[in-house]
Amino acid sequence: MERSIRRVTSVNKLNKYWDDLTFCYFQKKDFLLHLQKYNPCNQRYYELYIDECLKAGAVVYSIKMDLLTFSKFTNQTTVHIIGLPVSVSASGLIGETCEFTYLSEYILKKEKGFILALNLINGFTQDSAINMRTLPSVVFKKNINNWEEYQGLIRSKYRRRLNNILQKFSGVECFVNLCSDYTEEHHELYLQILERTKTKLETLTFDFFRNLPDNFQLTSHYAAGCLLCWNIICFDNNRGFFFFGGLNYELRNKYQAYHNNLISILKSCFTNKCELIDLGQTAEIPKMRLGGEIDERHMFLYHNKKVIMGLLRIFQKQISYNHISKKTKVFSNNN
Repeated sequence: MERSIRRVTSVNKLNKYWDDLTFCYFQKKDFLLHLQKYNPCNQRYYELYIDECLKAGAVVYSIKMDLLTFSKFTNQTTVHIIGLPVSVSASGLIGETCEFTYLSEYILKKEKGFILALNLINGFTQDSAINMRTLPSVVFKKNINNWEEYQGLIRSKYRRRLNNILQKFSGVECFVNLCSDYTEEHHELYLQILERTKTKLETLTFDFFRNLPDNFQLTSHYAAGCLLCWNIICFDNNRGFFFFGGLNYELRNKYQAYHNNLISILKSCFTNKCELIDLGQTAEIPKMRLGGEIDERHMFLYHNKKVIMGLLRIFQKQISYNHISKKTKVFSNNN
């Protein structure tokens, strides 16, 4: 058995079987091309072959980021990330998980400086690096046919809370469109959220959102002609992925706009018969109160200089995500 690794700098040069190894749409060449065009971050791609057959792959990109995101300190530095250059819970590693160790070890030797692997799952660790938790994803796993069925399954105290939130949205108009209808007004609300986000990695452009493929759905909520909030969902093989959203903070509390935006994501995914809904990696508590469950994610951090690795181990607690959310019991006992 002979292993070999190939490095390319363009999606167009990836092996034609790359998509066969992916776990979700965000890792496929179609979306990687979108990222390469609208969010260029010096992307490069590693392909691992066994006896000339593609078995695994990795996406790597470089940005300036704050390694102490989860602490009160700041430290902006260039980091090479094994991951996708967009804030989704999917990993940058594809293919046979048993080959991830060999592939990531190769990347650690080839890339110099700070290397961070994000959103690792299945308990994968890298012995050469510092292994830590990162933001978990919140996943809704119940296969529910419609909104009425969902309301009948949740416990009474959560139903009362839900009805109070929905009352705030009385009279609000909802429009479902393709992302080609994304406007500057939508983008302004995205930037409002970004300004308040401690864990942001990148700022995406207006063109990035407006040119998303047709399997991305834009849902917008208006009151008296004013945009209150919006969300974008990606639909992929009976799964729905909350992608991004925007929020008018001046009107947020009056309309309970944040929570109603989350509710609209569930409704859209029920309508589209999604068997799994990925609600993303932020705001664990409100998402869990709707029935979401924690789906852990991990990361590892590495530097080729031993002195810096020693310092990183000292600051490991400040780098790692340490919050633990309590489980919620949203559904009644017989569900």
